[in-house]
Amino acid sequence: MSSANEDTTPAPTITPSPDQSTPIPGDALIIVPVRNTVLFPGVVIPITIGRPKSIAAAQQAVREQRPIGILLQRSAEVNEPGPDDLYRVGT
Repeated sequence: MSSANEDTTPAPTITPSPDQSTPIPGDALIIVPVRNTVLFPGVVIPITIGRPKSIAAAQQAVREQRPIGILLQRSAEVNEPGPDDLYRVGT
């Protein structure tokens, strides 16, 4: 049972800017938004990452050996997606 005082707001996601590496807390997940691609657990497919922020996020994840979260954008036309532009469930 949840209390009225509990915060049910999703944890913030962090996407580093392309020109600098943003320190990410140990329990935060690096989010990479994708357009027109749905990923499923256990299925291996290549994905193309082309936006500078997405490239920076992927590079930071590799450098720090951290997992990433892949979330589908609600609209492919959005160039700088924020949390409200992404579906809440991803891979």
